[in-house]
Amino acid sequence: MSKIYVDEILPKENAQISAPNLQLPAGSVIQTVTDQYSYVGTTITTQGTWTNVGRTISITPTSTNSKIVLMHYAGGMALNDPGSIGLRVLRNGSLTNIFQSRHGYHSATNFWGSVSFTFVGFDEPNSTAEQTYQIQLAMQNGSSQIRYNSNTSSFGSSNLAVDGHGTVQFILQEIAQ
Repeated sequence: MSKIYVDEILPKENAQISAPNLQLPAGSVIQTVTDQYSYVGTTITTQGTWTNVGRTISITPTSTNSKIVLMHYAGGMALNDPGSIGLRVLRNGSLTNIFQSRHGYHSATNFWGSVSFTFVGFDEPNSTAEQTYQIQLAMQNGSSQIRYNSNTSSFGSSNLAVDGHGTVQFILQEIAQ
């Protein structure tokens, strides 16, 4: 049997390489979509009401068998009274149980901490149509005001995005199954 060894294969000028029958092994990353932006936090004042925060992010899966990995980071949360915050992720405007969490806080007034909403979640949309994801927050008890992605405990301040806490990162990856 003959063997061919090459250092590099290049397409002809202005040509594209395609591999329509390529099957990646399970667990391979097919594509990554990222959104990183400065964000002046949202103030939420109605307890028990889910509120959209930040921007949406979209990905179009290449296969109905793919999983989508969601990674999100927002730098800090502020509460003006003791309480807890709920966070969840919507897909295409609907709750799909991708991720939902409740975070409790100390009993201090005007609490701010480097309490980030960092999570990794998995979704199986079973579709090759565009999928759009949105973060929502809700005050679940106690506090009368919360701020998403804030770095100040002073609720009279408009300074919500300095020292790096105003950066939100939202990453989606399509994973082969």
